Amino acid sequence: MLYNAWSIGANDETMAPVVSGRSLDVKTAVILGSVVGLLGSVFLGENVQKCIGSDLLLQSMTLECALIVLFSSASWLTVVSYRGYSVSTTHSTLSAIVGYGLVVIGSSGVNWAKVTGIIGGWFLSLALGFSGAYVLTKLVFRIKARNSKDHGKFERYFSTLLIFSTFLLQFSRWGNDVGNAAGLLYGLFDPLVSRFVCGLAMAFGLIVLGRIVVTSVGIRMVRLLPSAAFAAQIVSTAIIFPFAYVGVPLSGTHVLISSMIGTGLASKAKVNARMTEVFSVAWVLSFICPGVLAAIIASAARLF
Repeated sequence: MLYNAWSIGANDETMAPVVSGRSLDVKTAVILGSVVGLLGSVFLGENVQKCIGSDLLLQSMTLECALIVLFSSASWLTVVSYRGYSVSTTHSTLSAIVGYGLVVIGSSGVNWAKVTGIIGGWFLSLALGFSGAYVLTKLVFRIKARNSKDHGKFERYFSTLLIFSTFLLQFSRWGNDVGNAAGLLYGLFDPLVSRFVCGLAMAFGLIVLGRIVVTSVGIRMVRLLPSAAFAAQIVSTAIIFPFAYVGVPLSGTHVLISSMIGTGLASKAKVNARMTEVFSVAWVLSFICPGVLAAIIASAARLF
């Protein structure tokens, strides 16, 4: 559980726009983000935790299942985080759960209605993130062009707003993501305690390894002005928070990066097409590799 939570924090790119917008340096961003994220894990993560832990398989989560899924997901996340690739922790967890379920329980043991509903939410949030950020960025830049003679002052104002919007997103994001670790032990340990412990492990992962991903997304993929970065952050928050509140796990990575791409195109910032392609491939693999690994481990375990 702790290894998986650590790997989730290590792959968290939420602080990327505030670094891209030059409102905070990487070190400060990851430290403050860890504190705010821990609060989100504890106070917002309960419903997603329950969904991951009890709604995806048509049987109670066993300790064997939890260990195999956690290891499979965490191993994949550690590899891609070390490479600086931002992927979906929710993809990885869901993939590993389905892979385990198919081997141990069979196709009929997987709650396909719930799984397809979550996947549908991913596609919807992806479209909303891109289009919402594109439209809001256009609106912000129109206001900037009409009402601000001092564009530097305008951007400094949004630099402050960006910091607050980043913390709101970090709170929401970890409320969503903590369930990918703590949810697998739902019913086996106290839910609140497991969210707190996983939140601490996520914070450690963000501080130790997460700065690589933050730098990749916030600097190498696209550099945004504070006003544009704010648009990406606030749109992402508006999408992720309500889904986390009702217990539907989203890919926060998809939402944020699609928002950043939409914002980048709207603001005419240079989007690194190569990095976007790499992230897209990594996202697809994140829905395959953890599931295959979990299936292999589960198959091997059944032989002994």
